[in-house]
Amino acid sequence: MIDAIRKHTGARIWYHTCGDCSALIPDLIEMGVDILNPVQIGRKGMDPRTLKDRYGKDLVFWGGGIDSQHVHNIQAGVPPENVVALYDTAPEFGFYE
Repeated sequence: MIDAIRKHTGARIWYHTCGDCSALIPDLIEMGVDILNPVQIGRKGMDPRTLKDRYGKDLVFWGGGIDSQHVHNIQAGVPPENVVALYDTAPEFGFYE
């Protein structure tokens, strides 16, 4: 399926998995997966720094750095100014060297 998508489009391949999928990551990369989501950092084997160091040149980790099982969306009742502060502050802390 990935080969067919690559042949006919410029789409990136986004793969969804849950829990500790660290043992599968080399196979996912070999298959052609570009993006892994979510990154459940609370699970064994899913340390974000280790994943970034090991696979960051070959794979985008979407949703890493937070506990995607318990906190990954802006919840109802969050004041709009908090959301604006999040976006204003993220560039200061959100880039890899």
